[in-house]
Amino acid sequence: MLPQKSAKHNSGIMVSVIISTYNRPDMLVRALQSVHNQTYKDFEIVVVNDNGVDVENIIKKSRQEGRTTYVRHEKNRGSAASRNSGLKVARGRYVVYLDDDDIFYPDHLDTLVKFLENSDYKVAYTDAYRAVQRRMGGEFEVVERDVPYSVDFDYDLILIENFVPLLCFMHEKGCLDEVGSFDENLLTFEDWDLWIRMSRKFEFAHIKKVTCEFSWRQDGTTKTSRKDIALLREKVSQFMYDKYREYRRGRPKVIQTHNAVGVLYFKQGQKNKAFNHFQEAVRLDPNNLLAQKNLADTCLELGHAEKALQIYQEILAKNPKDTETLLVIGYLYLLSGCAEEASSYYNRVLEIDPEDVTAKKSLDSIRENSQTVSAEK
Repeated sequence: MLPQKSAKHNSGIMVSVIISTYNRPDMLVRALQSVHNQTYKDFEIVVVNDNGVDVENIIKKSRQEGRTTYVRHEKNRGSAASRNSGLKVARGRYVVYLDDDDIFYPDHLDTLVKFLENSDYKVAYTDAYRAVQRRMGGEFEVVERDVPYSVDFDYDLILIENFVPLLCFMHEKGCLDEVGSFDENLLTFEDWDLWIRMSRKFEFAHIKKVTCEFSWRQDGTTKTSRKDIALLREKVSQFMYDKYREYRRGRPKVIQTHNAVGVLYFKQGQKNKAFNHFQEAVRLDPNNLLAQKNLADTCLELGHAEKALQIYQEILAKNPKDTETLLVIGYLYLLSGCAEEASSYYNRVLEIDPEDVTAKKSLDSIRENSQTVSAEK
């Protein structure tokens, strides 16, 4: 463990631990205890109660030791405002963040401080377990732990996805002087927004070591599992894409990543998320054929046939000999009962590739149906 003072830091508190809490006093007890259990001891705690139930008795002992500052909002203002309130009174060189439903392992602060004090980085993060909890016998028990996020920092990917949990990070407080604090207009993803801004100014280091844990409950009583938050995040994601679109223009890797992430969501059955990524890829590069086709295919899966047809027609206008697109458009017209229009597209396919089996079979089927109808008349 590092000594309490170092050559890099000559005075004051080394680490400020900002804990935001709202109506979960039982969880706050566990979160606080995880901080007190740290092997690295040069820290202060700032507890910010976002106008929830009173928790003064919970933090009383810690306050008596002179280690904890308590801030209480007079009205509920959200996570971003809570963290900003904590930052205003924080005195540490470094800052870490902890929600009341999460915990640090004993070596969390020691691992991050040791790394930052012995490197030129100002921002670093570790890995975290996701603790899946289920109610058993009236109480929640952890039934599974996994590490869903363990990725070296990618300065393009952060423009697309928030892939590091907030509790994993430690940064110099002085970084905020250059990039600003949390955006209080955001009801979620305020940490993602901060990392985007901070990553344009500073390099981020990834320490491949699990030093903390966030809770996930299927009943929605943890922040990461609430259904209303999940829906809100889909909307905010689009807002973030709009807000930082200029950062992403002209970066081929960003467009490729949007496509790749969209494919992953599509395979997982999360079609709306896939749609958002494909749509964003097309916005960044309207001539990206793969993104256009993925977007059109997803529109079909979501039941938006007219929108899909429109996109396929745009693709065809740029690529008149794209037999794959011609076949799909023919199929869509056939589904809508427009056999004549469908036939014209299948014939165009055969003009390009006389041996195309799908076009031949489709045309044969159309002729058979037409003959059957004529015979019945």
